[in-house]
Amino acid sequence: TNAFSNCTVSSSIHTVLLGVAEKQDAAYVREVYITYDSEAHPTQSENAFGNATTWLTFSGTFNEKTGDTSFPIDLTGHTVAGNGVLQITGLPSDDTYQESHSTNCYCYPKPCVWLSSGSNWQTNYYRVHWQCMPYPGELEEGYTSIGPFTHYPGTLGYQNYTTTPGLGQSSQTFTVKTNWKAYPAQVKYNFDNSDWVVVTSDLKNTTANITVPITDGSHTLYFTESSSQKTKFSWYLYVPVDNSPDTYTTSMQYDTYGNITSITDAKSNTVSLTYSSDYSYAYLTEISYTVGQDTITTKATYDSNRGWITLIQQPKGVAAGSGYDYLYTYDLLGRVTKEEFPLLSGQSQRSYTEAVYDDTNRTVTIIDQLRHYVVSQYDKLGRLTDMKWYTGTYGSGTLYTTISYTYRYDDRVSTVTDQGNDTYTLACDFLGRYTQIQYPDSSSISCSYDDTNGKVTLTNERGYDRILWHDWLGQLTKVEEEYATDLFAVTTYLYNEIGLLTSFTDAENHTTNYTYASPFGITEVTYPDSTYQEYEYDNVGNITSVTDANGNETVFTYDAIYRLTQVQYQDSSTVSFIYDLNSNRTKMEDDAPNSGDYIEYTYDYWNRLTMKTRHISTSTYTVSYQYDTANRLTQLTYPDGMQILYSYDDLNRITEIKRYVDGSNDEILMDSVQYNAENQLIQFDYGNDLQATFSYDSRDRLLTADVKDGETSFLDLDYSYDSSCNITQLINGWRDTNSTWHSDTESYSYDGLDRLTSASCTSWSHTYSYDKMGNRTAKDSVTYTVNIVNEVTALSDSTTFTYDANGNRTQKTKGSDTWVYTHDYANRLTKVEKNSATLGEYVYDGEGRRIQVTENGTTTTYIYSGLNVLYEENSTGTATYIYGPRGRLAKRTTINQESNTFYYHSDHLGSTRLVTDDSGNIVSAVTYRPFGEVYSEEGSEDYLFNGKERDATGLYYYGARYYDPEIGRFITRDPLGGVTLKPQSLNRYTYCVNNPLKYVDPTGLSPG
Repeated sequence: TNAFSNCTVSSSIHTVLLGVAEKQDAAYVREVYITYDSEAHPTQSENAFGNATTWLTFSGTFNEKTGDTSFPIDLTGHTVAGNGVLQITGLPSDDTYQESHSTNCYCYPKPCVWLSSGSNWQTNYYRVHWQCMPYPGELEEGYTSIGPFTHYPGTLGYQNYTTTPGLGQSSQTFTVKTNWKAYPAQVKYNFDNSDWVVVTSDLKNTTANITVPITDGSHTLYFTESSSQKTKFSWYLYVPVDNSPDTYTTSMQYDTYGNITSITDAKSNTVSLTYSSDYSYAYLTEISYTVGQDTITTKATYDSNRGWITLIQQPKGVAAGSGYDYLYTYDLLGRVTKEEFPLLSGQSQRSYTEAVYDDTNRTVTIIDQLRHYVVSQYDKLGRLTDMKWYTGTYGSGTLYTTISYTYRYDDRVSTVTDQGNDTYTLACDFLGRYTQIQYPDSSSISCSYDDTNGKVTLTNERGYDRILWHDWLGQLTKVEEEYATDLFAVTTYLYNEIGLLTSFTDAENHTTNYTYASPFGITEVTYPDSTYQEYEYDNVGNITSVTDANGNETVFTYDAIYRLTQVQYQDSSTVSFIYDLNSNRTKMEDDAPNSGDYIEYTYDYWNRLTMKTRHISTSTYTVSYQYDTANRLTQLTYPDGMQILYSYDDLNRITEIKRYVDGSNDEILMDSVQYNAENQLIQFDYGNDLQATFSYDSRDRLLTADVKDGETSFLDLDYSYDSSCNITQLINGWRDTNSTWHSDTESYSYDGLDRLTSASCTSWSHTYSYDKMGNRTAKDSVTYTVNIVNEVTALSDSTTFTYDANGNRTQKTKGSDTWVYTHDYANRLTKVEKNSATLGEYVYDGEGRRIQVTENGTTTTYIYSGLNVLYEENSTGTATYIYGPRGRLAKRTTINQESNTFYYHSDHLGSTRLVTDDSGNIVSAVTYRPFGEVYSEEGSEDYLFNGKERDATGLYYYGARYYDPEIGRFITRDPLGGVTLKPQSLNRYTYCVNNPLKYVDPTGLSPG
């Protein structure tokens, strides 16, 4: 409400505390107080967060007529948190009372005549007009005031009045009666017959409040009222209970120079800071943490005259007494001119990078460890105008490519000319906000602002709008997305008092709510179907517990410097992590696939991973890495001992990949690599002498991808685009395993949200419809039923799906066939059955990567480097995969007694189109429908759409989850969700926001 509240902290506290209170929502308050020492150093920060007091409410009506003057107040089972508030409001009495006043008129011997028409209330008197004719011809008249009245028109309790003119021979009595209700006067209360306490001295019809002390337990509340009438009032008693806020305290200590020497966090973890006498205690020279039995210390030395850091020694070097240190050199202006890296094993001198500043010509040159360099040029206003990349080494290089910038008068970028000499033009309004970007092909996007209404309209290249509405605090409150001309999908957002998102209502009017019962973040997410997920935090904000909608809890444990050390699932299975002093992970114990299995990691002095060994039962699988001094991977050794060697040009682009044999007869896998000025791959040769070539347009979009053997085409892909970079046509030419040439033209169209709506070629044709949230509602003649949490539950072809509360698909039924899907406590698919027969079983490591698959009675083990599968092993043999600039390049296998090298030829999505052997023979050829459904297939390749592995279930494994190309959706929710600016991404099941030709999802976590 932005209203001020009374401060109840006593004034004595104000002398040592500086505080702020924030009302987070209707239920919670955050208070922060800082304590200072006598020298004004902050020594303690206390953050209190809790309910804004839970108030119990008691109420009743005091009524003397009915005898209701005492009331029970039962606080049994509650802890009273402070004084209560008693509120009373005066009410009119049940009884009606009268007040009567009279007057006489004497007119002997004739009677008086009362002329009531002349009567009138004069404040608290009733004025009556009379006439009298005591003798013939003699008329007397006058006015008499009757009163004074306490209750008269306009006064409290007054209702009405009556008059009674009296009868008499010589006089008449005129009586006026007012009718009124009584109101309370002085009101007192007590608890349990203790001393009376005055609430108010004259309540009347007002409301009075008083703070009342009260304790736990059962009580009786008594009232008394001082008037002589039987009065009445309503009362409310508000009692604060069970208010135990969480308190998070951080403490600081200082030395005599005012330097902070230690900080203790809210979990009692302490960091120590040391200032050396060598620098008169002016500079921080050590930072130390205690983690278990380890002391983790980082040291620094300085240029004592100027305070510039000249050396930083990492904790492993401090513990060892040497090594792991970085050296820094500066110019006279304090700019770093040289950074020297730790001495590696086998090195006689340190590697280093340099920065050369030419203030006369306004250039900065960055020189890497191999003396390759980039020059940044600035204008006289200090604005970057050019970045220039050179081939060769510093001092003798040749200019290779340039990015250039021009500016407006207000320092906003006006044009950008890229390395291919294509220019992007940017326009701004008078406030410096960008209003248009024009691309090199003359298409453009625009942005307009309506500051009065907080409206920002983004118009894409095809003229469709996305309208962003903001409140006066700049918070996004509504997004309107134009999916067809003048038709909009509308998503709205609500926030609490401190700007935290409390709910969003999607374009199909389904609301997701967020609760913040912690100062550190969301504590509960409630989905439109009323399922919910809960989060808990430790005292420093680490998530310690997640309880999902299935009621399964996952517990997270951290060490003193907040490194994740263990994850424990509902079934008590755990994943544990161990780190070295430099915080590199050295071990992961994940019991995958067997109890006691783990991974070990080794690093060099630059903290680069040099070896990773997976232990599975008695078997070990080791992957080793070697680098050059520019941090480029130069050798990768596989678990079977195979060594892959990588070469680079002066711009750090791969130029050759080969398999080491003996140094002179190495097997070339990729060479003759060429790039354009924008670092896009334009040509390379495979190890089987096939050549791939690529071309691009001015917006860096792929136009052609060709694979040839001399003049013989193996694969020829030609792309056309609309102005929003949607593919509108793909001419697909390919040669099959019989060397027969095929060609087909695929055409595509899209709605205003760039969602694919139709796709056709001579072989197939499809149409797609969607609801406002991106759920597919129809494919061709088959319609889809979707529930309020975006789960497809049925197709019109009699296919049905069911899900658990977490949104994982648990069953699919089609005709007489039933598939059952089993997931673990991390929502990972572990088993698929069809009609009670097992199709596949899956095991994952502690990082969620699938390391074993059992299908058709054969178990395959997978070894990774990052996200890439390097090595597979099963009872029939092994397979190793080699990767290049475009993804999976080649495979060597001994499965089924093969010893060939096979090469992958993929499209713009990384989808495998052809596989050739080392003699250039086509062994696999695949074509696809738009969402990854295989249309035609020759060979037995498993890595297909997007380069992902297709299982025996027909699902593709994407890493975080599985994709079903048949319905174009993932079978589980995206663990990360989407982004508010793009509401279509908030649908956690859709694949690549329904544009499968434009986007890929490398891990199942990135919706488009």
